[in-house]
Amino acid sequence: MMIMRFHKLIQSRLLWMVFLGIVVVSFVFMGALEYSGGGGGQTRMLQAPVAHIDGEPISFLEFDTARRLMEINFQGQIPRDQLDDAVFERIAMVQFARKLGLQVPRGVAEREYARELTNEEGQIDEALRMEYREFFRRSNLTEEAQINYIREQMLVQDLQRVFSTFAVNTSFDAERWAAMETDLFETSRIQLTEELLPEPVAVSDEAAETFFEDHKADFTLPEQRKVHYLTFNVSDFTREDDVMSEEDARAFFDANPNRFMRPVQTETEDGEMTWEMNPRDFDEVKPEIMDSYRSSRARERAKEEALSLAVRLTPRRGRPAPEIETVAEELGMELQTTRFFEQSDFLENIPNSNRFTRAAFNLDESEIGRTSQPVDGRDHVYILQLADIRPAREPEFFEVAEEVRERALADFTRKALEAYATELKSELQAHLDAGVPFAEAAANLGLEPEEIMPFQLQDAQNGGPVFPMDVAEKAGAYTTGDLFGPVEDPRFETLSLVYVHARAPQPEDHRRWIDETAPMIRANVEMQGFIEYFRDQVLLRNLQKERGLSSENNGI
Repeated sequence: MMIMRFHKLIQSRLLWMVFLGIVVVSFVFMGALEYSGGGGGQTRMLQAPVAHIDGEPISFLEFDTARRLMEINFQGQIPRDQLDDAVFERIAMVQFARKLGLQVPRGVAEREYARELTNEEGQIDEALRMEYREFFRRSNLTEEAQINYIREQMLVQDLQRVFSTFAVNTSFDAERWAAMETDLFETSRIQLTEELLPEPVAVSDEAAETFFEDHKADFTLPEQRKVHYLTFNVSDFTREDDVMSEEDARAFFDANPNRFMRPVQTETEDGEMTWEMNPRDFDEVKPEIMDSYRSSRARERAKEEALSLAVRLTPRRGRPAPEIETVAEELGMELQTTRFFEQSDFLENIPNSNRFTRAAFNLDESEIGRTSQPVDGRDHVYILQLADIRPAREPEFFEVAEEVRERALADFTRKALEAYATELKSELQAHLDAGVPFAEAAANLGLEPEEIMPFQLQDAQNGGPVFPMDVAEKAGAYTTGDLFGPVEDPRFETLSLVYVHARAPQPEDHRRWIDETAPMIRANVEMQGFIEYFRDQVLLRNLQKERGLSSENNGI
């Protein structure tokens, strides 16, 4: 909902001026610095600033540590192409919070970190703590860095609460939305289909060619690629000694309880049937764990073999790479070649071919980038080599004539329906203004309204009765006696005119909705809206406007 966007809630110019008075900062990057060699070059590189925020330098080490901690703690939830920007946003928030005087004692962050290591008896699990430390060591991080990350995260949360206190009137917003969500609507609709048009819509050859010229870019034929590939069957790399001990299988089972559940239907005290997820016994799932281990070991070997071949097919030390045909013949492998395909195509001989096609379109025509790394398939591992590229191009009319006619017909039909709907709405409204009841006004124009089941907008969120969403999404702006539309229903490619017979408040639903959703609105604003507001209004806008910088060209 739009209410969930923080900056939409700040309507007061006075509040905005107060906020600007507090936020006397300009978050502007100064660009990346180039590093020079020589003695201590690595230390200088780590300490050299890659950006400035509010005049304070951000070193490469600080940025890199924050980036890796953020990637670990968010577990891939932030897209990689947005991660750099997210790191700078977080650093800016922490700096701003400290300037406001907000503090989080180190002991609070230490206790929060300790909670992650506490066992069921409330004691620190030393074995788990050692695992954490080993993980941080492998990641070139420290336990201290994670504690500082938690401390800064708590500081950002305090800053979010400060902002919500300044700018959010939750009670007002809850009241405003409760009225919209809980009022009961009684409506009728008149669906306008192609059959109701006074004249049928047709597309002549001349009209189709004109439409094509006006929309030629919409018919661009996408890039196509052809690749050679070699296949490694995972099952060929299975060994008899790939046996997982029962002790290791039990440890894996205990460490992954949620992976071994089954749905079970049960009856509640009220006599209703429901589904629950129940754990499976170890003895039942042990064969699955063993098979999974055997398969994973075989896949690792297949990928190692494929990687060795990929390295062989890549030039190095000034030596050209051998031809893939020669290598395949030497190894007795079958070299296969795809047809030309687009990135969205399904390849018939490649089960679950998404990874395959994605890898193919990541290849380039250079010697180094022409051959892929091992690509995982369902039961196979592949090595791809780029064979040919057909660049994207604008087609000639005859190549896409049928598609052009279909799209032109749809476009012409829509415009004809919109014009017809506008005309009918004007005539209906004239009858209504003259005091003619809606049903009679529609009948006078030869139309048959469809009565819609009474609904509340909250029904859509609560899984209530099915009703036309296209009507519900617009109805909140109208009241008893209003005629609105045309409303588009994308499911059936139709337009509708809608009449509101009655809109009645439901006091009990209204009060319940406020009680249930006011906390949700505040929580959502604090966690999401503030971040969007801070990003849009304070940080990224300035960056893009003043310097045109992004995560792709900030020099990191």
